Amino acid sequence: MTLPILDKLLVVAEYAKLEERFRRIEGWIFGVEGYALMLLAAHGPGSGEIVEIGSWMGKSTCWLAAGSKSNGREKVHAVDPFDGGPALKEQAVIQEEGTTYHHFIDNLTSVDLLDQVEPIVATSLEAAQRWTRPIRLLFIDGDHSYAAVKADFEAWSPFLVVEALVVFDDVTGGYEGATRYYDELLARDPRYTEVARVGKMKIIQRQR
Repeated sequence: MTLPILDKLLVVAEYAKLEERFRRIEGWIFGVEGYALMLLAAHGPGSGEIVEIGSWMGKSTCWLAAGSKSNGREKVHAVDPFDGGPALKEQAVIQEEGTTYHHFIDNLTSVDLLDQVEPIVATSLEAAQRWTRPIRLLFIDGDHSYAAVKADFEAWSPFLVVEALVVFDDVTGGYEGATRYYDELLARDPRYTEVARVGKMKIIQRQR
C-alpha cells in the first residue's frame, strides 16, 4: 500500500479509538462531528483560546480537549451553568439532581482529560462579561433559539482573532432559530465565510 493510504487508515483508526473512548458519555455530538471538533482543536489556525458554550455532561468537551491535548495546545474553557438552561430543564438528571456538573467532572476525569479543561460555571453572557482573552476556536452549542444564538455570538465574537473558527451546532438539525441567525450572519457580515459542514454543524472563519 502507498503511504497516503496508510495515512488515511491511521485517521480511521484514531477516530474509532476516540469514538469508543467517549462512547459512554451522554451527549448529542455524534460520530464525525466529535472528530471534527478534535481536529479543529488540534490543528485549527490562529493563536488564542478555545471556548465551548454549552457542555452538558462533557462529550463535546472531551473531543475538544483530546485534540488540544494531543497537540500541546490551549485548554478548553467549558462555559455552562450546568443547570440544564431553558431547553433541558425537563431532563431527568436536572429534575432529580439540579445540576450536571458532577457528572461533567466525573466524565472528564474518567478519560484523563480534566487537566485540559477549565470549567466556567456561568451562563454564556455572564462569562463573556468577564472574558478578556483572544479566541481562536469558538463552539456555540447552548440554547438554540434565535435570540440565544445571536446573543452568544455577539457576546463572544469581539474576542475572535483573524482566522478564528466558529462552530455552530444544530444549525442543520431542525432548530429554525439557530439556522435563521446563522444565515443572517453570513448574509450581512463579510468578515465571516463558511468553510465546512460536518453533520449538523457548520463552521465559519473570520477573514479579517
